[in-house]
Amino acid sequence: MSNEEKILAILEALTVKVDGIDSRLAKVEDIQAAQGEQLTALADRVENMDERLTAVADRLTIVDEQLGRVAVTQEEDILPYIKLLDEGHQEIMHKLANKGRVEVLEKDVRLLKNTAKNHAQRLSELEKAN
Repeated sequence: MSNEEKILAILEALTVKVDGIDSRLAKVEDIQAAQGEQLTALADRVENMDERLTAVADRLTIVDEQLGRVAVTQEEDILPYIKLLDEGHQEIMHKLANKGRVEVLEKDVRLLKNTAKNHAQRLSELEKAN
């Protein structure tokens, strides 16, 4: 084998290797292109989520404002009425007789009724006797 043949064989081997490298480089470029598309899709999703989070933050601000107004209304308008109702309820509870006292009074009323009934019967018998 002559030097020229050796050089040609080496060039052919290099050409095969370069072709292999070119095909591998094309695959890498395809993969990179697909990854670029995926990154673009992810960037779009992140942008969409950012917009949605901004909308949620805006709603939360509105809810916080409304909650503040409700708290002020409750404190200024509702709580005084509740306090008045409580005071009225306390007065009513003090005026109402307790259970023990009512039971004693019921017992006394029964005794008085029985006594009145007995007296009425005795008077009736005395009138009949006369």
